[in-house]
Amino acid sequence: LADHPGLAEALETDHHIVRDIAYRFRRFCELSPKQIALVMKLHNEAMNPEPEEKHVPAPEGRKTFRGIVVSQKVHDNGYGSQVKITVKVETPEGSWLAWGTCPALILDSRPLGIYDLRGSEVEIRATLSRSDRDEHFAFMKRPQGNLLKMAEEND
Repeated sequence: LADHPGLAEALETDHHIVRDIAYRFRRFCELSPKQIALVMKLHNEAMNPEPEEKHVPAPEGRKTFRGIVVSQKVHDNGYGSQVKITVKVETPEGSWLAWGTCPALILDSRPLGIYDLRGSEVEIRATLSRSDRDEHFAFMKRPQGNLLKMAEEND
């Protein structure tokens, strides 16, 4: 404990993983460097929680919007494969999500070898219909769009 300032306080954090590690520490009197790092990380997260994201109702009708692709999946059906994307749109009041088929221009604009659009900025014009379950979620129909900026590679 003397070698790691703040560890004693961090071991008192009310978190199920920290409680387990603290119990084992009291029993065996040792912690690995990875356990110490995890306890400190969980303590920091408990003391400095991220603010909750605010959602706003998704618009409806034929709209043009810009956002970041947060999900991309290939769906197979009787007509072949389609790439579906979820786009997160940030507004000053909060964020909303749109899900639907990825526009062909966006798929065609990718450099060869780049298959993942997550994190890319896109501009899409589509007919939006709000979900019955979540008002901040909309379905896209007949989307047209452009890829504005590819996601940064994280090596």
